Amino acid sequence: MPSPATAPADAVIRQKRTLRRARHDRFIYEIRTKSSIIIGKEGDMPVSDQLTRLAARAKELEDRASSANTKAKADLEQEVNNAREAAQSQADALRQSAADSKGRISSWWDSVERSWNDHLVAVRKSVQNRKAEHDLKAAQRNADQADDDASFAIDYAYAAIEEAEYAVLDAQLAHMEADDLAKADANN
Repeated sequence: MPSPATAPADAVIRQKRTLRRARHDRFIYEIRTKSSIIIGKEGDMPVSDQLTRLAARAKELEDRASSANTKAKADLEQEVNNAREAAQSQADALRQSAADSKGRISSWWDSVERSWNDHLVAVRKSVQNRKAEHDLKAAQRNADQADDDASFAIDYAYAAIEEAEYAVLDAQLAHMEADDLAKADANN
């Protein structure tokens, strides 16, 4: 229970925190509604729920990758097409979200997003070029390269999760520091 001397300071901190979270929630809602493919249509989703959703998606990928060896070629080709379309939709939504969020998210995310778009274009072009080849040795090299690309994409996703962890924890720390400053300001 706060002492009578700190009660007004605590009330000010709670009020500032509520306003800050309301602005943050409104910002997140705008991102989510404009890019429902990225965030989902769940409305305001806490970070912990976003992480749960990410883990579930990773598990879905693991299951699909495990079952890919047992599928008929036509079924696997359809899954590849579906995955490519989903990845493109996700990239488009990410691009739109970054454009809509300009000035509200750190500028280096814009650079990351542009680099990611360039990467996607290069990968799509490489895949198309590999499919055009009909030489057995080239097909084997292409399969090996596709394995290496998949492995690197997984490593890249892992690094992105590490970066997300840093960003989530840093955001929490920033809120704590803002609360501390508000409390110190209210006591003065």
